[in-house]
Amino acid sequence: MAAALRVSLPSVFVAEIGEAARRCERSVGFLVLGALKSAGPLEKGAPRGDVRELALEADEDDPKDLASRVKKLAAERGNGLSLDEAVTAAWAARREPILAWVARAGSINDGARADDLDEALAAAADPRTPPAQLVELAKSVYPRVRVLVAGRKDAPADALAILAKDREPLVRKTLDER
Repeated sequence: MAAALRVSLPSVFVAEIGEAARRCERSVGFLVLGALKSAGPLEKGAPRGDVRELALEADEDDPKDLASRVKKLAAERGNGLSLDEAVTAAWAARREPILAWVARAGSINDGARADDLDEALAAAADPRTPPAQLVELAKSVYPRVRVLVAGRKDAPADALAILAKDREPLVRKTLDER
């Protein structure tokens, strides 16, 4: 895999873009490409301050040529600006609507995670849950789910082996007390 395209932006933008990508579960490259696509002609004079490097990493949902698209749009819209200046200007111009979209997408993602937790808790507590699914639940990102599996008398040995090494003390304690 090719190295990610890197740009230097004001530190506040680097932090903001990184957090926005995490929140909406999309790549940094996706957000930067979106800013460039939705921005009109760009002008220098975007926010200044300390500068940090930002890797425009892509994920499997992004176009394979994301880096070349970013460069092309920056050149087309940048009116002679460098890549760093064009990305900075595009983010400055489009950050508010992009962050509003991120907030909506993040809320949807939060709801999906809540649904996942509810389903996992129900399965971990259900006596009809098959052993293979209990092994998967023993690997859950949710400690409450792992505690429920650890407390089950019918948990399979594979699940118990996973839970015995759990980082959460309550999971190990529940396992010891079963």
